[in-house]
Amino acid sequence: MVNIILTGATGLLGRNLLFEILKQNINHLDNLKIFTFIRCQEPNSLSKRIQDIIANDGCDYLGLTDSSCEKLTQCIIPIYYDLTQTQLGISLDDLCKLKAEKIDYFFHVAALTDLRKGALIEESCLAINLTGTKRILQLAESLNICEFVYVSTVYACGKITGLVEPGYINVDNKFRNPYEKSKVKAEILVKEYAKESRIKYKIFRTSVICGRLMEKRIGSVSKFDVLYGTGAFFVRQKLNRLKSVNELFSKTLEIPTRMQINYNAGLNIVPVDYAAKMIYGACLLDDNTINYHIANSKCTLHKLYISWMLEAINIVGYSFIEKEPKNKNQVEKFYYKTVGKIFMPYITSEHIEFKVDNLKKIEEKMNIKCPQINQENFLHLMNFAKDNYFGLDITQ
Repeated sequence: MVNIILTGATGLLGRNLLFEILKQNINHLDNLKIFTFIRCQEPNSLSKRIQDIIANDGCDYLGLTDSSCEKLTQCIIPIYYDLTQTQLGISLDDLCKLKAEKIDYFFHVAALTDLRKGALIEESCLAINLTGTKRILQLAESLNICEFVYVSTVYACGKITGLVEPGYINVDNKFRNPYEKSKVKAEILVKEYAKESRIKYKIFRTSVICGRLMEKRIGSVSKFDVLYGTGAFFVRQKLNRLKSVNELFSKTLEIPTRMQINYNAGLNIVPVDYAAKMIYGACLLDDNTINYHIANSKCTLHKLYISWMLEAINIVGYSFIEKEPKNKNQVEKFYYKTVGKIFMPYITSEHIEFKVDNLKKIEEKMNIKCPQINQENFLHLMNFAKDNYFGLDITQ
């Protein structure tokens, strides 16, 4: 019997990890239990949320029909929880269910990914990513856990340059935002817990996650933020001018915008399905490695992927510059106050690489390679984003 706890199952990485676990155990679902921790305003709707995720996204990933996918939910046990509540708000009945099992893997994926700055943002990040993780670890301590798995970010290293080792930690570094610092502090908590409990653990630092490039539906994401933020900004600008969605992507529109970037640096982008496969695959490999970068072997230059994105949505008139312009037009003023303000710390940073040598043996075992983020693959991502209007609430 394989028993798994998974937080963040409704999020982008969490749901794909759920699908991958199901896929790897598809022939013996009777011997699988996945306790999915879900935060939901109406606890009674937990099962429906899981059913919707499986039906609307999981069936594609698993290559199954709707009727076949119904059977999958039988091994998924939803548990209501809240990272901001004392003892996670888990009911006594649910706690008894968890304590009755030997848990093979406890995957803590849930997090607040907010790249903004400010006191309120810092407070929220610390409450969910740090204090919330502390509560998760307190729960884990009361259970029979074989291995604890924490998902972090490659940017937990802070503002450094060059080649970064997967286990590098320095809380005295400068960080781009409170999110990054909250994640590295949570990593330290996990390490301390594992040492005191003498329990196996792994920490996976993921790079910037994009849509699927290995499993169907290609390009699929459940939310359009971070990487997709610039595209969403310009789609909205275009819609404001065209006043209709009929020619939103087919018509070329000039929107003069000077964007500050580092010409010689790029973004490390990793497909979400690859990330899910590597996280679960590393656990199945069962070696003594603790720290991993779930990242691509190569970064994609900012000037390339931003150009591909704007070409995909038929925007012209943009340009890249090394310094923020002083005399901004109206679009530029809005850009630098919103999406530019959030992402400038990343797209203007010096070149950074993340060491991924320890992924090779997992790739060999899984017989997979990380899809490169070239123009062809990036256009697959953009096609899905366009089909869903980059997540914007657009009515015909």
